[in-house]
Amino acid sequence: MTSVTIPCSFPTRPSTLFTCLLGKRRRSSGSRITEDEVNELISKLQSLLPEARRHNLCRASTSKLLKETCKYIKSLHREVDDLSDRLSDLMSTMDTNSEQAQIIKSLLS
Repeated sequence: MTSVTIPCSFPTRPSTLFTCLLGKRRRSSGSRITEDEVNELISKLQSLLPEARRHNLCRASTSKLLKETCKYIKSLHREVDDLSDRLSDLMSTMDTNSEQAQIIKSLLS
């Protein structure tokens, strides 16, 4: 079975999450995130969720948004695992020298 690993884990500390979402902005060690930056980050995070998950979050609290985001990330991990298992099963039943197998291998490399 092929395993897929996400290169970075979801940050658990809010400051790490904010830094991750803000990008690689350089900050001095003593500086703090402003309220405007937090609001910008919340908007960015909310925009990353699919429409169905965003529907009830228009006026939701930040904690609810973070919880929903975590649920969504977990569901994506499950989906990746499922697709990886399905691909592994498909590849195990396929002639490795077939044209289809070669196409799949080229897409994965």
